[in-house]
Amino acid sequence: MIKEILIKNKNYIFLFIFLCLSLYDIGNLDALRQGTEGFYLLISNEMYNDGYFLTPRLVGGNHWSKPPFHFWLPMPFQALLQGSYLTSARLSILFFTFISVFFISKWNEVLTKKSSFALFFFFTSSFCILKYSRIYMMESPFSLLIFISLLSFYLSSKFQSYKYLFISIFATAFAVLVKGPVSFAITGAVLGLYFFYEKFIDKNLDVRFGLNRLALWFFISLFLASLWFFYCYYTYGNEFYEYFFLRENLGKFSSKSYPISSVINGLLIYSFPLIIFLPRSFKLFLKKKDSLGFFLIFSFCVSFFIWFIPNQKSHHYAVPSTIPLILFIFNYFQFEKVYKIERRIINFFSIIISVLLFLVGLISINLDIPFFDTPSVFTILSILAVITLFLILNLISSNKLFYFFNLSIFYSLIWLFFLPIFLLPTVPSKVIDLTASSNVSVVFRKPYFIQEGLNKKIEIFGHDTIMQKIRNSNDMYIVPLDVFHSQNLSSVTEIIFQWPLWKRGLKPNQVIGALKTDKTHNLVEYLVLLKKQQ
Repeated sequence: MIKEILIKNKNYIFLFIFLCLSLYDIGNLDALRQGTEGFYLLISNEMYNDGYFLTPRLVGGNHWSKPPFHFWLPMPFQALLQGSYLTSARLSILFFTFISVFFISKWNEVLTKKSSFALFFFFTSSFCILKYSRIYMMESPFSLLIFISLLSFYLSSKFQSYKYLFISIFATAFAVLVKGPVSFAITGAVLGLYFFYEKFIDKNLDVRFGLNRLALWFFISLFLASLWFFYCYYTYGNEFYEYFFLRENLGKFSSKSYPISSVINGLLIYSFPLIIFLPRSFKLFLKKKDSLGFFLIFSFCVSFFIWFIPNQKSHHYAVPSTIPLILFIFNYFQFEKVYKIERRIINFFSIIISVLLFLVGLISINLDIPFFDTPSVFTILSILAVITLFLILNLISSNKLFYFFNLSIFYSLIWLFFLPIFLLPTVPSKVIDLTASSNVSVVFRKPYFIQEGLNKKIEIFGHDTIMQKIRNSNDMYIVPLDVFHSQNLSSVTEIIFQWPLWKRGLKPNQVIGALKTDKTHNLVEYLVLLKKQQ
C-alpha cells in the first residue's frame, strides 16, 4: 500500500525534496552571491522601511535605476516573517522562480504532452536556474516574466483563448516594471515575428482574431505598464525623466563598450550542461519544423541578439535567452533513445567536476593559511560522499525525470554545501561584539551585508567624506584598509580589529600562483574596524 502511494506520487516527492534542499540556509549572509545583490537589497529594504512603495529609494534619495516590481517581491515575505530582509528577499526569488518554471512546464505539457516534472528538473539542472533562483537579482523575474508573456500568448493563439491572452498582458506589464522598456521591445519583436510567420509561412492564421489579439495585448499591456511611469513623471517631473530615461536607459548606449563575447560566454555558461543536447535537438526540429519550434527560436533570437545593440554588456544579459533555449532543447530530443553520446559527455563533465572537488578538498585540508579556518576532514569528506552518491545515481539513471532530478541535486549540493565552506565571513562575530553598543558608519562597496551582519542600521559614506564624519562624531567605523591609508585616517582613528575578504574577480591561475609561492595575502583585501582617537 505504502509502496503504491510512493510510486504514484514520486514526482511530487522529488519536487518536495528539491524544494527543501533549495531552502537550506537561504538567508546565509556569506552564501555565494553576485556583486550587485547587496545594492538591490539596500533599495528594497529602504523602500519597505520608509513606506515608499512606488518610488525606489537609496540612502535617503530617489533612485530610479530600475522600476519597482523586483523591489516589491520581498515585501510580503518580510511582512509575514518579520525576520532577516535578506532571507525574505531570497525566498521571494526562489518561490517566484520555481512557481514560474512549474507553470511553464505545465503549459508546455499541454502543448507537447511531454512530462512537466521532467521539464521542471531539466530547467533546474541548468546553471542559470541554479544560480538565479537563490540570489536577489532581477534576472529571474525579468527573464521568466518575459517568457511567460510569450508562451501564454502562443497558447492564446493555439487555443483562441482570451484567458491566456490576459495572462500574457499582465506578465508583459510586470516585466516592464522589472527592467523597463526593453521588456516591451523584446516581447513586441517576438510577437511581431510570430504574427508574420503565422500569416505568410504557416498560413494558419485567422487574421481578424490575430490582429485583435495583438491590438489587445499591445494597448492594455502598454497602458498597465505605463501607470507607474505616469505616476513618477506627474510626481517628480523632469527629475524622473532625466534619471530613468536619459541616464539609466539611454546611458547604456554611450557607456564604455564591452565585447559581444561576454553575452555569448554568458549563454554557454548559463545553459550548461543542457546546451550539450542542442545540436541533436536542432536536427530533430529541422525534421518537424513545427510552429512551437519556430516560436521558441524567435523568442531566443530576439532575447539574445537585442543585447548586442547597447554598449553595456555582461554575462547575465544572456539569461533571458537561456529560458526559451532550454525549452527548445527539451522539446526536441528523445532522451531514452538517441542521446547516449550527449549523456556520456554530461556524465564526463560531472566526473571531472567531482574529481576536482576531491582534489580541492584534499588540498584545503593540508593548507596552512593564517586568515582561513580550514574545514575539518569530516566536514569535507561527508559533503563529498553525498555529492558522489548523487553522481553515481545520475550515472546509472535511465529514466529522464530521475536523471535530471539527480543532476539538479548534484549541482545544488556543490553550490549549497561545498563551495560556501571556502568563503570568508563578511562580518566576523568579534566585530559584532565590539560594535554592539555603538553606532557604525561604513565605507564599503557592499554596505548592505555589513548592516545585515551587524543587525543594526548603519550610515553609509564615500571614501572622500568619511574624514569629515569622523571629526564630527564618535561612531565606530568600518572601512577598507586601503581607504584607511589613502585618506590618512590614522591621524584621527586607531584600528581595533581587521579581517580579510577574498578579492573580487580572482582567476584560477592567480589562486594557484599565490598558493605555490605562499603569497596568499595577495588573494585578500582587508576591512578594518576603527574608533576615534581620544
